[in-house]
Amino acid sequence: MPSETANTPAATDSSDQGELSSIDSARAATTTPGTTPDPVEERQLAVAEQRATEQSERAEQLQAALDAVHQALNPDGGEGGQDLAQLAAQVADRDKQLADVGAQLRTAQVELAAHRAAAEQGERADRLLNSRSFLDSVAALDPTGPKFEQQLSAAITAAVGARLARHHPGT
Repeated sequence: MPSETANTPAATDSSDQGELSSIDSARAATTTPGTTPDPVEERQLAVAEQRATEQSERAEQLQAALDAVHQALNPDGGEGGQDLAQLAAQVADRDKQLADVGAQLRTAQVELAAHRAAAEQGERADRLLNSRSFLDSVAALDPTGPKFEQQLSAAITAAVGARLARHHPGT
């Protein structure tokens, strides 16, 4: 009966070799020149050979699985794997890039909505979108929020009113 350590590929390989050599020894001891082999012994020998072959195949399968896991964890093929600090820095960099792209997308959504809303209100979208104060006023708006259109409309009205007050102070 194999020991507990026989589950590892290296231990399985060595136990396979030991079993094969003991099979060869048993065959040599039971078969003397000029005699016929015992059918029971032949059957035991065939079973032992079959078991050794199965264990060898199992060891090869386990080694292949271990190699696949190692390749998945370390695709570059280096022995040491990736440095955890380097991996953490890469993840942080990707997170920053993702946040930047998300902010750019949100800004583009707000500006597109402002362009459409300005046209609906009869205002010039180019004037609104060139106004730093207008862009600052809509920067915090959430384009996915339930009151976004109302808030955007109020910001457009306020920006137009402020522009009119600057250019026509007495009105």
